[in-house]
Amino acid sequence: MHVEKSSETVATHLLFGHKALAAQEPLFVFWHDEKFQVTPTPPEHPAATVTNHAGRLALRVDAGIQLTLNGKEIESPVNLNAGDTIGVADYQDVITAISVERYGA
Repeated sequence: MHVEKSSETVATHLLFGHKALAAQEPLFVFWHDEKFQVTPTPPEHPAATVTNHAGRLALRVDAGIQLTLNGKEIESPVNLNAGDTIGVADYQDVITAISVERYGA
């Protein structure tokens, strides 16, 4: 069995709490009541937008909130790999990029 490192595996979904969210359509990350929220409906003030470009998830940070990727502050758009975590400094809530594989038909 071959196990890929996180940097080798393209992310296909976002894991938030106990839900895996498919990102074929844009997903919007926002901060509300001291908690992350993720929605396919554009909020008034998104913190970030996750889009799918040719099968790769890209994270674009919007104005207002300083987000971290794997514990480091991000400002420019980045491609997400499985295992990457999106967070806000000093808060425990994270969104994890994951890869969901389909087997069989």
